[in-house]
Amino acid sequence: MLSPLLLTITVLAQAPATQLPIEPIVTLPAHQPQAIAVAFSPDGKSMATSGANRFVTVREPATGEIRQVFTGHPGLVHEVAFSPDSTLLASAGAEGIVILWSLESGKKVSSMQALSEDEGTARAVAFSPDGRLLATGASDGTIKIWNLKEQKARRQLSKETLPVTAVKFSPDCLLLATATGNWRRRELPGALRLWEVATGKELAQLEGHECEIKRVDFDPNGKRLVSAGADRTILVWDTERRGVIDRFTVNAVPGSLAMFPSGQWLAVGDLQGGVTVWNLERGTRAGQYAGHDAAVLGIAVHPEGKLLATASHDGTIKLWPADFH
Repeated sequence: MLSPLLLTITVLAQAPATQLPIEPIVTLPAHQPQAIAVAFSPDGKSMATSGANRFVTVREPATGEIRQVFTGHPGLVHEVAFSPDSTLLASAGAEGIVILWSLESGKKVSSMQALSEDEGTARAVAFSPDGRLLATGASDGTIKIWNLKEQKARRQLSKETLPVTAVKFSPDCLLLATATGNWRRRELPGALRLWEVATGKELAQLEGHECEIKRVDFDPNGKRLVSAGADRTILVWDTERRGVIDRFTVNAVPGSLAMFPSGQWLAVGDLQGGVTVWNLERGTRAGQYAGHDAAVLGIAVHPEGKLLATASHDGTIKLWPADFH
């Protein structure tokens, strides 16, 4: 028998389009004045959030109840990511440092300098799916790949001219996708690149966005890459042919995106507080949510694909039903 929470999720998410927008299950104040990042652990047992108040929290994924609080960043925390085995949490901070935390001990394991210069912020962080590597991106254009066992930078990729906004490993760990852009000058064309992880060689620059590129994500089999641009477009790329296979326009500048485990659906949060789910097979909107009162820069899909979490500049995190068929 389904629990009351899962039953609610199923009923709400299967509601016909005439009953949209979908309301949140949970709304909680978080990281005042701004919540910025959210992530689910791969085992589905934890949710991490961060924001402007310098704290990183680990929460119960069904209710948002705080279980652990990590303190160590002197400024806001831009992004959080769990290791594939769900034992470590990485957080990227405004001081240019990425910190690794142990969920078991609740303590800092190590810290890594994401910058190559003295000033800037760590903007992006991602674990490789095999758990051996960590990628970091910084506002000074620095991209580093770290060996987690040795806690050392394995290599630094060619430096970008604009701040790094996203880093993401392909599911087979062979590719690293990176994106750049300047949120203060969105009209400047960002760069979307594919790198060979083993050598650090640039394999391709994917051209299609006309300005800042906000986020990227691979589908579960690695054959498609999705990117979101400040030009209000979502582009779907063939990672083998390195070309655009689909594009669709959203109503507002996207600030965050997350692929569903099935690879069929894409969750998008925008800078006006909107939250939508798109059917990638059809290029159509599958669900519209009640939204936030300010930009949504963090969005995550639970590994079971039935729960969506968002973090917003309105100072809240929200949990939403997301059981799409």
